Amino acid sequence: MSSPSFVSYAQNLEDIVLWRGLRHITRGCYIDVGACDPLSESVSRGFYEQGWRGVHFEPNPVFAERLRQDRPDETVHEVAVSDAEGTLRFAMMHDVGLSTGASEYLDEYRTAGRVAEERDVPMTTLAKACAGLAGRDVHWMKIDVEGMEERVLRGWDARTLRPWVVLVEATRPASTEPAHHAWDGLLVDAGYRFVLFDGLNRFYVADEHPELMGPLSVSANIHDILAGCGIDRSSPFASRAAAQVSALYESSRTWQLTRPLRRLVSVLSRSGSGHR
Repeated sequence: MSSPSFVSYAQNLEDIVLWRGLRHITRGCYIDVGACDPLSESVSRGFYEQGWRGVHFEPNPVFAERLRQDRPDETVHEVAVSDAEGTLRFAMMHDVGLSTGASEYLDEYRTAGRVAEERDVPMTTLAKACAGLAGRDVHWMKIDVEGMEERVLRGWDARTLRPWVVLVEATRPASTEPAHHAWDGLLVDAGYRFVLFDGLNRFYVADEHPELMGPLSVSANIHDILAGCGIDRSSPFASRAAAQVSALYESSRTWQLTRPLRRLVSVLSRSGSGHR
């Protein structure tokens, strides 16, 4: 079997959806807000391996350092992104990817015992931090900030920074409850069209790039695999699927090994019932 032409590392295969529409771009550019780990559940990793380069925002110092070590040729901002500059009380969680600066979720996280550490981190806006990208082609921007999506979008100047595609985590943290109503209008008013909800993220395409609406309107599927996309074993999809296959195999193997014993039990049960 030949090696895949693109490997997905993302939590929900959203990188495959992006790749479907943008694979014709050579050495493209991305912005990853809430980048987290450079490998595990990374939306940018597959693109990085294709020669793309981008800008990361990650206030968790552990993940920021991992990004710097793994991606020395990219820009890593160890800051929180919001609608103002200053400092933000930031809660780092035991769970990878759930750290947040959204105060409305902090109390429930504390109650659940998820908070590993709280600290004040520097805070900036997309408009200020990405001023150097004004007028440049940014092919996608991902926002995954556990409840701070609206504030990030309010700090973005869509007149000067216009990613071709914007994808935003659209459910409450660790939940299937929709959370996009507070910020959907900000994207629409900025000239972006909603094209897909994949169960976790909402995808928007800039009005200037209607050619992407069709390719990005469908979730990742078997046709993407047939077209050359693969899934890294670190992906939650791959690891959980492998665990299920292993469990099914063991179940089947156990069923086969115990078949003679089950037949004997069945025979004894029938013979015993005849003497009652």
